[in-house]
Amino acid sequence: DEECATTTTMVIVVDEEVTPVFAQLGPYCLDATPGTLPLTSTNGISGKWSPATIATNVAGSFTYTFTPDADEKCATTTTMVIVVDEEVTPVFAQLGPYCLDATPGTLPLTSDNGIKGTWSPATIATNVAGSFTYTFTPDADEECATTTTMVIVVDEEVTPVFAQLGPYCLDATPGTLPLTSDNGIKGTWSPATIATNVAGSFTYTFTPDADEEC
Repeated sequence: DEECATTTTMVIVVDEEVTPVFAQLGPYCLDATPGTLPLTSTNGISGKWSPATIATNVAGSFTYTFTPDADEKCATTTTMVIVVDEEVTPVFAQLGPYCLDATPGTLPLTSDNGIKGTWSPATIATNVAGSFTYTFTPDADEECATTTTMVIVVDEEVTPVFAQLGPYCLDATPGTLPLTSDNGIKGTWSPATIATNVAGSFTYTFTPDADEEC
């Protein structure tokens, strides 16, 4: 009874696996607001992520896995590694202290660890004594760099204090001009010694040593 039956064919298709494609997200700075993991890939595959959202509260490299929906035939899972970077604090060599009205150093616009930015105030003032805070703000493109501050001290001038010597009688043996003041400042006198061989009033000048700042 199979007489008159003809042959026939069936075409069966085997599709290639399709890998979901996504634009890379990150890196992010610690505690920054992250982007959203898209639920549809750039090549049109729908699915879900695990974890579902990006966390930036811990620094490191983290893997997020995308699983296609069940009806996305031949679509494979894929992963995205997202990096969260530590905050970077700009580092500077301490400036000062300075003496009142001294010429100060310049606040550098690049930190010792390579971060560029600006200071507020922009220059150091020494016309008033005290402790003053200068704030460094990294440039906008210096990602993950934080603001930092430098406290710069301006010291009051210190006048050397000495017990008064004299008056002396003509040709009397004078006292010795002390090389350290009563308030601890070292230096030298000009003239270096007291002369009593001539009567009159004579001025002796004390100059602090070079390392006796202010």
